[in-house]
Amino acid sequence: MTTCIVAFLIALFVSIALTRLIMRVAVRFDFVDEPDYVRKFHKDAVPCVGGVGIFVAFFLPVTALFFFYENFISKQLMHLPTELFGLVGGATIGLVMGFIDDVRGMHIRWKLLLQALAATVAFAAGYTIAEVNIPFVGVIEVGILSYPLTLFWFLGCMNALNFLDGLDGLAAGVSLLVSITLFLVSLVFENGVSMVLAISLAGAIMGFLLYNFHPARIFLGDSGSMLLGFLIGALSILAGRTTETTTTVSLFIPLVALGLPVLDTCLVIARRWFRRAPIASPDRRHIHYALISMGLGHKRTVLILYLASILFGVCALLITFEQGEVILLVFGAMGIIGFVSVRVFAGVTMAGLFNRGFDAGARSALESALQEMQNKPDMEGLWACCHPVLQTVGLEQAELRLLDENSAQTTLRWTRDDDEGGSLSEAGDQWSANLKIYSQNSDIEGELVVFKTSRFGHRVNLTTEILDTLRLALGANLERLKTDSG
Repeated sequence: MTTCIVAFLIALFVSIALTRLIMRVAVRFDFVDEPDYVRKFHKDAVPCVGGVGIFVAFFLPVTALFFFYENFISKQLMHLPTELFGLVGGATIGLVMGFIDDVRGMHIRWKLLLQALAATVAFAAGYTIAEVNIPFVGVIEVGILSYPLTLFWFLGCMNALNFLDGLDGLAAGVSLLVSITLFLVSLVFENGVSMVLAISLAGAIMGFLLYNFHPARIFLGDSGSMLLGFLIGALSILAGRTTETTTTVSLFIPLVALGLPVLDTCLVIARRWFRRAPIASPDRRHIHYALISMGLGHKRTVLILYLASILFGVCALLITFEQGEVILLVFGAMGIIGFVSVRVFAGVTMAGLFNRGFDAGARSALESALQEMQNKPDMEGLWACCHPVLQTVGLEQAELRLLDENSAQTTLRWTRDDDEGGSLSEAGDQWSANLKIYSQNSDIEGELVVFKTSRFGHRVNLTTEILDTLRLALGANLERLKTDSG
């Protein structure tokens, strides 16, 4: 245990020192993340290559153990050179891939290819899922499916952490809690090497998190999320190995420990399939964004998700004791959580299955509008970007009303331009809404006024959701215009 404490402290202080240094270097070389007023609402450019410091801080105490020949953990490490080289190799691939994506951008096809390469390196080094211990079933040999299953596991972990990296301190904090859970699982299984690796990772993440919690002074970036995803995937396999064999993995233990990112990833897939959107397309419908839209605020949302991650970690620890009643209770609770989450956060309903075509068209128009708004230099350009969205959701008329500093009102109007349009008086039942336009950091005053009739049978609940996102983007981009002109 002394070795674990020393490893944790070394990783912690090295991470603190390196993170401070990297923040300065990143600003000097322009390795920063600029706000886009669509999904990134931070005020100023923020360094985005936080994974570099975590990488060095994690491996430094592990490397130092090789110089203490009499240490019990050191002796175990001496017998695992292939596994350690595989861990370093795969982590390096993940770090470099993420760094390139942060600095220059990378197509999703190349990202998946390099993720598969990192997973293949780990597989060749011994991080394999050759047998799976399933509760109430027993140990199952996966045979030729070992490589595909291991590949799927690593790709799932890396992309799950990447999806979760949407709020200051969220992905890093959840990774910290997962690392602590893996440390405790390794302690139960008496796996000394896994204990040191997990606690070293926890120390490296904690040092970084001091600067990443809201308001963040540095971001993980893809370099950090891909690195953490790979390391957690590898350490999950090590931590889940029982003392009787080195190939049998209690896969449900790390799967439950990673419950929050796994749940968010499953919801992303379900939601985008439901709406016929590309799986890799970005949006603001992750769990954390949904909680913020409920009015919880940034810090409170992150703390709530920390609590959820802690509960998943407790459930993972309970599974290690292999009590049948406890396992049934955990699985039952997770099944209920999954069902409710799919309904609430993914918005998948039986009735909605018949409207998938409209959902896809409306959301596609919204995403295009949000992207185009970033490049518009004036108010009229922003309003023109909204027209296809207003048309797609079946509105008849819409107005954007804004007040300037002298309380003078500017009104921009839009009217449906197809043959189905007509006067509102002839339309039958009518529906209208006045949505306030506001921004986070300046005094933007105005409203979006919309009119809809019963002639267009689109779902009103989805229409209001689309319009709510649209008015938030309008407010953010109007703030951008005001800042640029000032």
